[in-house]
Amino acid sequence: MKPALLLLAAVSAFATLPAVADDPIDELLLLNGGEFEMGNGESKVILDSKIPVEYRVCATKGPDSVPLVIHYDEKDTVLKLGDCTNLKAKFIRLEPGAGLEEDEVLMGKFTRAR
Repeated sequence: MKPALLLLAAVSAFATLPAVADDPIDELLLLNGGEFEMGNGESKVILDSKIPVEYRVCATKGPDSVPLVIHYDEKDTVLKLGDCTNLKAKFIRLEPGAGLEEDEVLMGKFTRAR
């Protein structure tokens, strides 16, 4: 395939993805999922979309006493370390549910449910 046609095909495919972020790099990451790491007082937005998207979110590493709080579409849910949940939303923000020590982090994964 010629380079110009390949570029056009890639742009056309990208244009059909649902809008989930202002930054195209972030958009691809959010559509495919990833990992997060948060310290004390931090939060992470993993989805900001015009259409509902189903995600699986897991709390994988951190202090046992600190849950993961998930804020999504005017709702909240709390995950204990090692737990996962599926949710469908237009907006998802994650944050530690309690204070972390200076050297502690809360980690997890999120993937788009199929």
